[in-house]
Amino acid sequence: MNQILITENNNPRKNQNNKEKKVKEVKTKAPKSSGDVNGIAKVFAVLILIFGIALSGDGAYAIMQNIETAKNATVPTVEVLKSGNKVKLSIKCETGIRTVSYAWNDSTDIIVQGRGNSILEQTISIPSGENKLNISVIDSQGVTRRYVKTLKQDTKDVTEPTIEFEPDDANTLQIIVTDDKEIDYVTYKYGNDDEVTVRATSEGQTTIKATINVVAEERLLKVEAVDKEQNVATAEQKVKGVSVDSKPTAQLTLDPEDSAYAVLKVQDEYGIRMVDWFVNDQEYKTDPNISLNQNTFEYRFKIDEGETKITLRVYNIKEQVEEFTWTIQN
Repeated sequence: MNQILITENNNPRKNQNNKEKKVKEVKTKAPKSSGDVNGIAKVFAVLILIFGIALSGDGAYAIMQNIETAKNATVPTVEVLKSGNKVKLSIKCETGIRTVSYAWNDSTDIIVQGRGNSILEQTISIPSGENKLNISVIDSQGVTRRYVKTLKQDTKDVTEPTIEFEPDDANTLQIIVTDDKEIDYVTYKYGNDDEVTVRATSEGQTTIKATINVVAEERLLKVEAVDKEQNVATAEQKVKGVSVDSKPTAQLTLDPEDSAYAVLKVQDEYGIRMVDWFVNDQEYKTDPNISLNQNTFEYRFKIDEGETKITLRVYNIKEQVEEFTWTIQN
């Protein structure tokens, strides 16, 4: 019978080599795939992002606040009004003014403190020739805005226009603006009505006229006139028209200091042309050929003892006539 004999290798050197091979096989494992490395990197990236957001939350909120504040911020308005050899700066800002600085051309800035007020006005002299006025406004929130205005100072014309008001009748008023050289435009605003601008229509024009209709209630009329050299004049006047059903009124009273005298008071919104009255049989009247052209008339006269009858007629400039009668027992 054939037999296969299994024998052990008792060669210590060979056994040692085999052990080293086994050890090396255990230590040299196959490297991980690239997909596993990418996954670990993504996990770390997410953790870092979350950590960063947590740290920067307050900063992000502050940025959003700044963006919202910028959206709601009101831009300051700057008006530059030239009058003769001076210019008036009028700055308005609803959020409040911290400072206003201005300088002609490249000169050093002059700083004016706003102290948080919403309006600041400053009048300054204009240098000769053509100049750039640089203006910087810093509001109460620290936002800076810059403005530039070019002004030409011609020493030949430093006179501002003149503004006059002349009633046409009880319910219309004429604005008359004149300039010694050349008028540019006139702007007016009556009460809450829209602002109206009337410009010169020809070269060398020195006068602009505008007529407005006035109402019975009292309103403020504001006028600004500017000539070609940008000299500015302003004027304001309270204006009151007349109600369409207005009529003359009259009052007769005894003088509180001396009852031997009576005081006659007449009023008319359109204007009184003439007053005619009788004290018993004695007639009195103002000059019929000369209109009084005034809204009030007052006359003090002596009355006799006993009964006195007074008859009065009032004529206004609209030729309305009202008659009044009184009887006084003295």
